[in-house]
Amino acid sequence: MYEEKYDGWRMVAYKNGSAVRLVSRNVVDHTERFRELASAIAALKAPTLILDGEVCVFDKQLVSQFHLLGGAEPSELCTPPVFMAFDCLHVHGLDVRGLPLHRRRAILEQEVDDARVVFAARRLPDNLAAWAVVKERGYEGLVAKDDQSLYRGGPTRSWIKCKIRHEGRFILAGILGLPSTFAGILVGEQRGKRLIFRGTVEWGLGLRTANELLRRGRERSTSPFHDFRLSRGVTWLEPTLTVEVTYSEIMEGRLRDPVYRSIL
Repeated sequence: MYEEKYDGWRMVAYKNGSAVRLVSRNVVDHTERFRELASAIAALKAPTLILDGEVCVFDKQLVSQFHLLGGAEPSELCTPPVFMAFDCLHVHGLDVRGLPLHRRRAILEQEVDDARVVFAARRLPDNLAAWAVVKERGYEGLVAKDDQSLYRGGPTRSWIKCKIRHEGRFILAGILGLPSTFAGILVGEQRGKRLIFRGTVEWGLGLRTANELLRRGRERSTSPFHDFRLSRGVTWLEPTLTVEVTYSEIMEGRLRDPVYRSIL
């Protein structure tokens, strides 16, 4: 079973009569923050219900965008927050976590049918056709699920996330944490005569690689970035080295989930 992977806030919705709670993975109650969603879930027919899902906001192409969930009024056309439910744990007084996923999915679709701002997660075609849809529509990725799987807490190989990754070349401008430790490399992009900060890359390299980058670069005393001036704990470099980085997206000018691959 293949579903769209959403870029939002993982949330469990608890409904007991008219009382609803929206609780995040780290056990923070967000009911007041998403009162419209809580009201819509309270209006569902089942007297008791527990749904696992994600609170999302979609852009004008109907692609979920994490940055649109911020507190400020978005400057671009987008949906209000919606609850994309992808599993049902409890319904009508019954614990259904021991049922296979395909049966829980059928229950879920029935319970949220015709609901307002509450939807079942978007199903995708099977196998490679699912990945083709993800790439064509610009989704963040997909989740492949064993339709016989039971609902269990914690990591599982029954649900596999596959995310779209991008590759890019960025200018190395500084190293955080040298000489005895390593906390990341600072990278940017050239825009005309200005070097624009794109973020800190922490994954894919360690102290040994950082020292090799330092050996190949030339130190300088100040930041080469036009828009980033942090000084403590940074070894600044002349912007002469280029590194290859993979990332999920550039969000508000910063790399998201960047991973170092190589120096070019």
